[in-house]
Amino acid sequence: MPPILFLGKFSPLKVPGCALWCEADGGLTLIDDRVSAIADRSGNGRHFSSTYRALFSENGFNGRPCLNFDVNAVRYDGNSASLNLLASVPGFTLALIYWPSIADNSSSQSQVAITGNTAISVYKNATAYYQQMYGRRLATDGYSYAPTSSGLQNQPQIHFIRWDVASASIQCHKNASVIFNGAFGTAGNTDNTDATAIFIGHASGTLRGLWGGWMAWQRYITNTELEFLNYGYAHKYGITLSA
Repeated sequence: MPPILFLGKFSPLKVPGCALWCEADGGLTLIDDRVSAIADRSGNGRHFSSTYRALFSENGFNGRPCLNFDVNAVRYDGNSASLNLLASVPGFTLALIYWPSIADNSSSQSQVAITGNTAISVYKNATAYYQQMYGRRLATDGYSYAPTSSGLQNQPQIHFIRWDVASASIQCHKNASVIFNGAFGTAGNTDNTDATAIFIGHASGTLRGLWGGWMAWQRYITNTELEFLNYGYAHKYGITLSA
């Protein structure tokens, strides 16, 4: 591990401007063994809830708590406060802790981890996994990208996607390795219209695997901040980084 100094307990709040922090090790509401609500611990009130619930596991993600999306139709819908996550922002960064299910590696069903019309998704089709980013304005204008990245099945993952509005650049990482780096859409994001929906899972409820959490910043975080978060979450969830 490079010489990164952790002062006190690791937290995404140590990177300024955290706009969303939903993670399986806190802020959950349980009904029996299933999670009915996920609280936003960033202080911004972007909470999620569901009537079709994932199974809670206290130590299923390399000894850490997680949500097990083990059946169809599991999806968590964001509240009204979550709908402005990408409205008129100068940039955006999203982190996702995710372990796809090996049982569905050959399936053609979509596995969308985060979606809606103001967010980012990590999903699969019959042959490969993809990352995609799309925002309110960008989706309306028809901008999206989906670079293929092989070898994502059945392994714990840390995904980061960073988008800078001014330069229209985007960079995607999996386990600290850059898997896409280039231009995205057009410069500028002046649309202040809230999204109509944002959710964890998919509209048809086809997410499979273990979900550790997702965090967001309404800016393009620095390389130093990215390194801090990558190594912090790798240590926390027992994930081997590739860079």
